[in-house]
Amino acid sequence: MDEKILYNLILDYIDSPIWLINDHYELLAHNEAFTRVFGQISDNALAQGDSFIDIFDEESDLNRWKSAIQKTLENGRDKFTYSLKIGDKLTFFEIKTLLIEGGSENKHVSVIAHDITETKDVERKLAQQNFEFKKINQELDNFVYSVSHQIRSPLTSLLGLINIAKIDTSNKTNEYLDLMQASIENLDHTVHEINDYSRNARLEIKVEKISFHKIWDEIISDYSFGKRLNTFNIVKNIEESGNFYSDATRIKVIISNIFSNSIKFNDLEKEESTISVDIKMQKQVAKIVITDNGEGIEEEALSKIFDMFYRASQSARGAGLGLYVVKEIVNKLNGTIAVESQLGNGSKFIIELPSLK
Repeated sequence: MDEKILYNLILDYIDSPIWLINDHYELLAHNEAFTRVFGQISDNALAQGDSFIDIFDEESDLNRWKSAIQKTLENGRDKFTYSLKIGDKLTFFEIKTLLIEGGSENKHVSVIAHDITETKDVERKLAQQNFEFKKINQELDNFVYSVSHQIRSPLTSLLGLINIAKIDTSNKTNEYLDLMQASIENLDHTVHEINDYSRNARLEIKVEKISFHKIWDEIISDYSFGKRLNTFNIVKNIEESGNFYSDATRIKVIISNIFSNSIKFNDLEKEESTISVDIKMQKQVAKIVITDNGEGIEEEALSKIFDMFYRASQSARGAGLGLYVVKEIVNKLNGTIAVESQLGNGSKFIIELPSLK
């Protein structure tokens, strides 16, 4: 059997693209894998004697291959990573070149391309996981520091009030009890924020059919402000058509936290405090818009309100996790959230969530 035929038969048994070129970049031999992969780059069929580098239109690709061949001719070998779009998929190859001496003036370069796409995917996933771990560790450090402060503060207030009440003979018991209640409510609010943050971080999404009417009724039913709701003009408009699937518990936290802020930051100077809750389901998307005519938010604070532990007002209760948790939940449900606000003119939160089924 002809030695060249035998050589080509051996090459074709190898799955990775292999080819041989001379120092003028002319193609001397190649296997079927080479034709299958690199034949997609050029409209012309690759044949023996053709210039390999002429198949590259991009100047950056052309220069990269020229550089690799020159390095191989000078140093005996080279290695680099090359990406190629095959169909709709970006494929990564590890290219290895080796100089083959064919006599005093004949220099050939053999090239083999190993598909390392799976390795690249693993590296990308590991890099993403590493980024997430760093983010989690940083948040955990901030979390422990801030939450410990937020828990100690109301507890310290309670202890101080108790000690004062013990030695005070001016019969201000009810006054002290009111202050104690405020400290306990502050502590309770912090605990709720921590629970919401923890549940969203560790629990899987529970996809179920959503009833926004039911979620709203639950929020009003267990709302901690009680009779104080009667002082607000609450306008509710919920339009449900078709089936919408998501996580009811998480959606409840989103609406409840934003609604809670509208209550807390109402403008006492206005004749009437109004909160509008507008929910519409359209074409597998739910749009939730909560608007109030409260204090509003300063322009420089708008970019920070979703940050962990950010509190726009010193009078705000809790650890400053409320809107951070809202943003994290919205992200987890593949949604978007935006805010429009002006100091003194109220705020509008716009949330869009896709159906998860």
